[in-house]
Amino acid sequence: MHMQEPEQWQSFDQTGTTGREYGASRAETGYYEQKAYPQDRLGSALSTLTIVFYALGFVPATQGIVGSAMVLNQSEEPSYLLTGGILGLAGSIVALLLFVTILVLSVVSAARRAARSL
Repeated sequence: MHMQEPEQWQSFDQTGTTGREYGASRAETGYYEQKAYPQDRLGSALSTLTIVFYALGFVPATQGIVGSAMVLNQSEEPSYLLTGGILGLAGSIVALLLFVTILVLSVVSAARRAARSL
């Protein structure tokens, strides 16, 4: 173990190299590092594209429901047209539910991302 003389302790304290004085000098100079958070540009663009593609898919799904309803309205048609109308109606409803789910998830994730960046 290395022993120091009291005179050396005083000279050490006067130079200002102790941890406490070093921290105070950093505070006086205003030098503090700020944390940098990366911007999520890809997530923002992906969310926007998802909403745009939802809008493009919503129209054909709605038209599929209307078209299937028109086919099913004709009761004199052959059975294969009625079967196609039922399958078209079911597929259009499933597609519409899928598009609405995707829209809700993308809007919620975009809102959470915007709230986090504030």
